[in-house]
Parts: sequence; structure tokens; C-alpha cells
Amino acid sequence: MAVGEPAINPVPRKNILAMVALELAQHDMQISCNKGIELTISVPRGEEVAKETISERLGLIGGISILGTRGTVKPYSTSAFAASVRQSIQIASANNVEHVVLTTGSRSEKFAMQLFPDLDSISFIQAGDFMGIGLRASRRYCIKKVSMTVMIGKLGKLLSGKMMTHVSGHEIDFNYLSQLAAQEGLSDSLCEAIRQANTGRHVLDLVRGNSAQKYLTRLCEEAGKHAKNYVSNQNSYKQSMSKNHCDEPLEIDVLLVDFDGCLLAKYDCKNEITTDSEGQKGGLTMDKMQQMTRQGQAIENGSFGIIDSEIKQFHPEHQFDDFEWPVVRRAIHTTGDFEFANLFRFSEKAVVRGIEALKNGCPIISDVTMITSGLSAQRLSVYNNEAHCFISDPDVIASAKEWGDTRAIWAMRKARDMGLLNGAIIGVGNAPTALFEILRMVEAGEIKPALIIGIPVGFVKAVESKEALIEQNKVSYIASIGRKGGSPIVVSTIHALLYQAG
Repeated sequence: MAVGEPAINPVPRKNILAMVALELAQHDMQISCNKGIELTISVPRGEEVAKETISERLGLIGGISILGTRGTVKPYSTSAFAASVRQSIQIASANNVEHVVLTTGSRSEKFAMQLFPDLDSISFIQAGDFMGIGLRASRRYCIKKVSMTVMIGKLGKLLSGKMMTHVSGHEIDFNYLSQLAAQEGLSDSLCEAIRQANTGRHVLDLVRGNSAQKYLTRLCEEAGKHAKNYVSNQNSYKQSMSKNHCDEPLEIDVLLVDFDGCLLAKYDCKNEITTDSEGQKGGLTMDKMQQMTRQGQAIENGSFGIIDSEIKQFHPEHQFDDFEWPVVRRAIHTTGDFEFANLFRFSEKAVVRGIEALKNGCPIISDVTMITSGLSAQRLSVYNNEAHCFISDPDVIASAKEWGDTRAIWAMRKARDMGLLNGAIIGVGNAPTALFEILRMVEAGEIKPALIIGIPVGFVKAVESKEALIEQNKVSYIASIGRKGGSPIVVSTIHALLYQAG
């Protein structure tokens, strides 16, 4: 909204104008060049009510604002909403779901579904302002893992231990945010700016480009610790529910996403570096890293067995070798689509070279954060492979705007300038422009990756970019032809390589 404009959000404003137009039409009236309509919108006791909100801190002066992003309201009482959260988790548990994702609304749920493509829709719970209800219900109904996917405003309240996050219930403690910033080594001036901030989003804008990753991860960590304490301290609740209470601790992850769905930071309560008996980092084997129950492993093995059997109907004469078939099979398992058996293309010994690169500790560079988020940290830790995505970095965004290019192009250029692309595995699942830029750099002799996984999905240039990858002969590749593809297929391909690396 422009300065000086009435504080009416775009969707309500659109609805108001539509209703006025309808009223005029019903009275056979039209707005001409010389005549118009003067419309006054007022809220009874608006100025008085506004004093009980944080409107003035947001720059909304002289009255209350009219909000709304959809133009409709779902009539929930707080008790009814809380009950719906409990029931959703109970239903998930009854369907043998072990991992649920708590989100604050439809927008964060949409982003969470992109971050966890392998989970069924029943695993996603819109907890709204009732994260605490969701956590306690998860413990009660023996859910093993909860991933809290939030934006900066809700995170600012959660990291203070406030599990009821409605705007009227608790405010963000900006002094605490400033203290954490100081502990993470941010400058005195930036810490003071955070202390004086008006909103969580304001804090996020302040720290972008200022060693934000470590600070934002710390915020997620603090929120995760408070959530864990909140669950473990419900002694009276445990006693009243002792019949159903689970003894196993609840795993709690916190993921921070921005307003475009990009993952900014994550705290994984189980993601700790282990040591072997000699005190060296690592000590993990692939068998110990499955992160599956025996039942889950049996289901996956059964699925692979079905795919191995039914592939004869869909592609009876496929020529994939013993290294290539596990890649294709995992893609079919991820999508349920046997057509990928006809779509995958491999350069000679592409899988072998990818496995060798992983064993040598190569970095993995992706075009979107959905890929880096989907990769198993424990699997990557076996050979110390680091996954990188720079598409949301402030300098990348600035360069893209200045030159009129896509962020994906400049993200790959940043990876090149950092010396990360030589010997790397590059995964492209979303942006054809990223793949074209990689091929340009290869052709120009600027980089020499170990392997390019080119599987972008879509209608604009996706097909052409994959064809260009297949036609070149300077670098090994794994690709799919046609419009199908996507980041989940890139993730499944890298996981297939990691499994074979052993």
C-alpha cells in the first residue's frame, strides 16, 4: 500500500469495488467521465480499537486496518481450531504416519509440501497459532518427528517459548533477538537496528547479506529447544494422558522459509556430528543411515520389488545397466510414473563418475533450495559432500535485477566464482536458464563439472535445455527428455548415487 492510502489490503479493496459495481448494475447506473462514486469506509471505534494493536508500529496511523488475503473468513473459534489440530494429528497417527509437518497457514503449508515432497498430504497440519497444541498432540499420539515450518514473524515468537503465536497474544521480543545477534557476532550497529525493529520481516530485511545464515540458524535452534522443553515440561498433561503417553522423545525440527518459499535456515535436533571409536568425524555407514523403521524399509523394498516386476510390462527391453537402473527405479518410486523408464538418458559411465565424485567429497550445487532441503544430511556426511544453493542470496538477487537475468543464472555464476563447479555434481530441477548457463560455461572452458543432472520440469525452454545437455559431449550427464522432471527427481537421483556409493 502506498503512503497516504487507506489501509485496506488489495483483496478486500477489490471485493469492495466489485460490490459497488454490482450495486450500480442492479440500479442500471454507470460511472461516466463526469460522474463517479464517493465511497466512505469506516470502522466503529476504529481509532480506539487500533490502540490495542501494533498498528502504529507498522505505520498504520489514525485507525484500524482492513486485512485479508483471500477476501473470505473461515469461522473458527479458538477451541474449535485447537480441536481440529488435535484431531488431524490423531488421524495421521491412526494412518501410521510417523512424521508430521506443522505449518501456520495455507501459504507455509504450500512451501512445506515443496520441502517434503515424499510425505503424504495427511502429514501436513495447519496448526495456525496453536503450535503448542500440535506438539503436545504429536507426543500424545506417538508421532516420532515434527517439522515446524514457519516464517520469520511466527519464529520470532516461538524462539521466546511462546507457543501461542497470535498477534494479539504475544509480541516479538526484539531485545532478545538483538542479544542473539550479538552472540552470533553481528555488528553493534546491526544489533541495535534489530532491537529497534518493528516486525519480524523488518529483522529479516536487516540481516540479509550480513552473515545471516548463522544468525537465522541460531533463531531456529532456539525455537527448537523451546519447543522441546515445552513438550517435556507438560508433566500434568503426561499424567492425565499416561495411558497414551509415549516414552520415546519427540524429534522436533524448525524450518524458516521466506515469503517466496525459499528455505532460509533449519535446525535439525538430530543433525549432530557423530564420532567413531577413534574420535574421527563420520563413522557412519549407509546401512545405519536409512532413517527408517524396519517396517518402513520393508515397504520400500516391497515397492522396489513391484517396480522390478511391473517394468517388464511398460519397458520390457530397457537397456539400463546395473548402475543406471537404481537411478531410474528410484525416480519411478518417487513419482509413481513408469514413463520415466522411457525418459531417462545417461552419458557413458555417468553414474560411475557421479559415484566417484561423491566418494571424493565433491560439492553438490543446485538451482533451487528444494533440492538442498530434500537431500539427507546424514547421507551427505559419509563423504563430507556439501550441498549449496545461492538463488536467494542478496548479491545474486541484486545482479539479476541489475542485468535483467534470472536469479538462477547468477546463482550458477556465483558458484563458478567461488570455485565450486569444477569436479562438482550440478543438479537442475526447476530452472532451464540455469542449465543453459552451465552449458555455456562448459563450452567456454570456464568449468569442468564431474556430472550434470539436468531434469528441469516445465513448458518454457525445459525440453530445449535438456536436449542441449544430451547433445553436448564435454561433460557426463543424467537427463530426462520431454517436459517431465522436477526437483524431487533430482533429489531421488542424487540419493540413488549416494546409496550406490556405499
